Amino acid sequence: MDPISSRRAVRKDINLKGTFKIKDDLKHKIHLYKEPADLTLIDVSPLGCGFMASYYLPKGLILLLRIKAFPIVSDKGAKEATKDIEFTGRVMVCKTMPSRDNKIGLEFAEIKKEDLNLVRSYIEGVA
Repeated sequence: MDPISSRRAVRKDINLKGTFKIKDDLKHKIHLYKEPADLTLIDVSPLGCGFMASYYLPKGLILLLRIKAFPIVSDKGAKEATKDIEFTGRVMVCKTMPSRDNKIGLEFAEIKKEDLNLVRSYIEGVA
């Protein structure tokens, strides 16, 4: 079975900047030169998101993410405004790409209901 079609939720591409901090006891084992570290959000679903970062992050690590200017989409699919959102997530996969950046898949651990509704509206509005 194709890995894309077997996903639990539909993902929508997006390209936003943000930052992350490690919110885990494993923090002492990961050597980040500065926190918060930069990331680029590349896709989003109701269950989690995917992003690119310079750091390899092991599976199970808990992160606190802040995404800048997440689009607020109206019922008609028009972008009305933007909002910064914060949430925690668990690293589910991390792959090093040929560009030497790391593609990280994250499952939402804690996200405000209003922010999750923004994500759902974005997915439905872009569909």
